[in-house]
Amino acid sequence: SNGLCSLRPHEDKLTRFAVLTFNAKGQRTGQRFGAGVIRSARRYSYEEAMASMKNPDVGDPDSDLLQRAWKLASMMRKRRYQNGALDLEFPEIKIILDEKGVPVRLATIKYDESHQLIEEFMLAANEAVAHLTRTQKLPSLYRAHDDPDAERLGEFRLLLENFKIQVGDLSHRKEVTRLLKILADHPQGYTLRTQLLRSLQKAV
Repeated sequence: SNGLCSLRPHEDKLTRFAVLTFNAKGQRTGQRFGAGVIRSARRYSYEEAMASMKNPDVGDPDSDLLQRAWKLASMMRKRRYQNGALDLEFPEIKIILDEKGVPVRLATIKYDESHQLIEEFMLAANEAVAHLTRTQKLPSLYRAHDDPDAERLGEFRLLLENFKIQVGDLSHRKEVTRLLKILADHPQGYTLRTQLLRSLQKAV
């Protein structure tokens, strides 16, 4: 995948594309889809992108594009959470190898704005394609979660009480969102967020 599918800079790659347009409020106003050729001008690592987003280079057009992209993505992200999306992201553990391919240490990858930027545009493209297949009545695959199991959520609520955390009906998204805000600063937050995930239905 790093050869054929990767967007290595200055190489022509065949692609299926979704070109989306947005208004000043970050709302999607149009889309078009097709097949084409893409030629990447630059390939950022997440760390490089984050550094450029924090300290933009005024003379660098790529840096300017990143700033504009994040401005749009942050508006889209804010609206998503207002509509009930859940922030269930966990730090990623990455294995660092030496030049011989031997693991030498573990590193925690923080899910920062550079990751969020990519996620928002991937989600926007997925939503646009899903809207197309639904309105055109085209057969398509969807990844869906069933409603949470009441018994599992009840057991999880009892677990929270052991940590002096009081919650309401966790079958409502707003209550889960409130709980996630509490767990963000809780000493056992990582463990309890993991238990919350296990209390929810797996995707099908």
